[in-house]
Amino acid sequence: MNLGYEEQYLQLLCEIMTKGTDIPDRTGTGCRSLFGEGIRVDLSKGFPLLTTKKMFYKNIFGELLWFLSGNSDLETLRHYQNKEVDAHTIWSDDFEKYKESAEISTEWEELGRIYGYQLRTTQQVSPDGSIVVHDQLTTLIDNIKAVKGDPNHPMARRLICTFWNPYDHTIGDKKMVCITCVPYRFSMSCTRW
Repeated sequence: MNLGYEEQYLQLLCEIMTKGTDIPDRTGTGCRSLFGEGIRVDLSKGFPLLTTKKMFYKNIFGELLWFLSGNSDLETLRHYQNKEVDAHTIWSDDFEKYKESAEISTEWEELGRIYGYQLRTTQQVSPDGSIVVHDQLTTLIDNIKAVKGDPNHPMARRLICTFWNPYDHTIGDKKMVCITCVPYRFSMSCTRW
């Protein structure tokens, strides 16, 4: 079945409502979950923006640019969304709720090691024990260029960005307002170029 992203989204919602399991969550409102499901999107056919609910384009694209920039503070998010200095954002409530326990700087309304940070500044331990800082976005772009030049390049099936850092999310310092959990997998078909 080759459904568009919006049809996939609506079908997934139906599956979640009929087959999902109710589980408690950190907000206290609860969540209905269906493990292992996802949506596949062909970005060559456009940006996957839903029309079944009201979308605030300025805020959506501002937040995406904020993630891509690698920043993780509310001041910079407000800049990308063209908001006033102390305006409320989608992240403001998380910041207020977790700023005391997450060991993060409150001076700049820093959210810690969330999406943009994990994308552009992932920290890993090398075999010799030293800390290595890795920019996943730059690596992804470099690998896409390499695969475009050589379809048999070894990275052709390994184009992944992840916001999940096992150290930060399990035994690490917990220096973030919420756990980031979204992986993105890119697949390239050189026959389309």
